[in-house]
Amino acid sequence: MISSKPSPPTLLTRADIEGDQTATIQIMDLVNAAFLRSKQGESDKWEGVRFDHSDKLFDMLGDNGVMSVIYDREDRDGYNDSNASTIVACAAAVPWGGGWNQEGRGIEEGYEIKIVCVNGDAKYVKTGLASQVVPHLADYLVARETRRTGDEKTGSNNEHQSTHLSLWILAAESLNGAYWRKRGFLEVRRETVGPPVWGCTETFDMVVFRKDVPLADR
Repeated sequence: MISSKPSPPTLLTRADIEGDQTATIQIMDLVNAAFLRSKQGESDKWEGVRFDHSDKLFDMLGDNGVMSVIYDREDRDGYNDSNASTIVACAAAVPWGGGWNQEGRGIEEGYEIKIVCVNGDAKYVKTGLASQVVPHLADYLVARETRRTGDEKTGSNNEHQSTHLSLWILAAESLNGAYWRKRGFLEVRRETVGPPVWGCTETFDMVVFRKDVPLADR
């Protein structure tokens, strides 16, 4: 009998993904399928896929992007087959570079959360997998930022040290706006954009969301 056992979230760097062709393909397939599902109610307004080539994935991650993924490791009659692992949820974090037109670039700081996706199989949907990978990224980024600011603390002016890490989202209001509000993200600004942005065939409202996460005690 085969059963599924989703793993705890695992952190992957760009180098990890580039060095693992299977992971690269699985992430691309997962994201493309999830993006297609998210647009089913407005399928006539969107075209194209998120990643038509692995270079697009690596370009998105840049040099400093990281991903959190969850694997489903098949369990065959109590024997865990590590070679039968499939990525069933993912999210990425990349340094925030401002909005679509780079507004806020160099002024706003933090990380953008991207490609939050879960496998569409019924056994994964609404099981909280997305609610694991995003906090996993946040915890990693907060710990890293806390260490960085701690290293800079000696001899610096503490008044200018940040007490939080900002997480950013760029989302189409009609597709994902409500989702991110329910998760504590606040609208910062919005603009109406049109073709060919994100493969749209009609105009839509693009919203910038932010959530500030406190840094650990330093």
